[in-house]
Amino acid sequence: MFAAKYPGSIGNSLKVAMADADTFSGWDYEDEFDGAPGTSTWAASQNVANFVADDELHVIVIDEDGAFTGTVGAVLEKFAFVSKASDAKKPDGTNNYYRNVLNTNSQYVWWMDHPAGVSDWGQAAAGVTFSTLGTDVSESLAGGTDDFTATDGQLQTAFELFSNAERYDISLIMLGKASAATATYVINNIAETRLDCVAFVSPQDTSTGEVTGTGYTAGGVTVATATAPSNAGTTAFFTPSAPIVFSGVTLSTSFDAVLIYNNTAAGKNAVSVHTFGAQTVTAGTFTLTMPTNDATNALIRIA
Repeated sequence: MFAAKYPGSIGNSLKVAMADADTFSGWDYEDEFDGAPGTSTWAASQNVANFVADDELHVIVIDEDGAFTGTVGAVLEKFAFVSKASDAKKPDGTNNYYRNVLNTNSQYVWWMDHPAGVSDWGQAAAGVTFSTLGTDVSESLAGGTDDFTATDGQLQTAFELFSNAERYDISLIMLGKASAATATYVINNIAETRLDCVAFVSPQDTSTGEVTGTGYTAGGVTVATATAPSNAGTTAFFTPSAPIVFSGVTLSTSFDAVLIYNNTAAGKNAVSVHTFGAQTVTAGTFTLTMPTNDATNALIRIA
């Protein structure tokens, strides 16, 4: 029914509880609200006098494990007298449908679906006496992990949500880099089924492109940085203080570029890429001689 807005395992600390007119009395969080939910002014206005719509809900978000606040069971946010009716309005005219209120205003959770067995929730208010909960809702979120590499199955499960054209209004599906299996799944099961959106996908690069060979150490060699970056006018420039040398290597597969990157950064961020004619080396030394360190010739220049 709910998902954490925070990625990773921290979202597993959240609990969402919900009660309506039939489940409010004796609810664990009864004292957190000013009164019991019932029929909203909006629902009453859409029906004949004395009509009982039972559309109101109270929703509360709890830091069940204390990961957000350091206090187990701390109340994070409350949403009082929200409505089961899709067209519900507050007196100020703003939307009061509980799904929209949570998705727009909650700092912690997304609404994902109605509780089981309440097929009339989400209808317009006119003429509807909404189903009530048999028991109050209490959902402890689980399944969040800090593994940032999604499998094809996980990606396809996520994209599958967009197959519901009635619930999700989309026109573009941006896959980014995706495997052939995921790209095919999204095209066949979403874009070609809905017929109202276009999928954009780039091929997945499964190789770093780094050379391998005798005497070569993965990751390359350290670049000498004794020369500090400098500038002349509006041009900043930098050249390593010594040649980049790979000694005693055999690189039989041709290569034509060198990547300089920040090995101390968590993502090993690229600094620059330099290309040259295709090369191979057999039991020898490959040397990249550095240019003059000035605003016209330096290896890295930013103007």
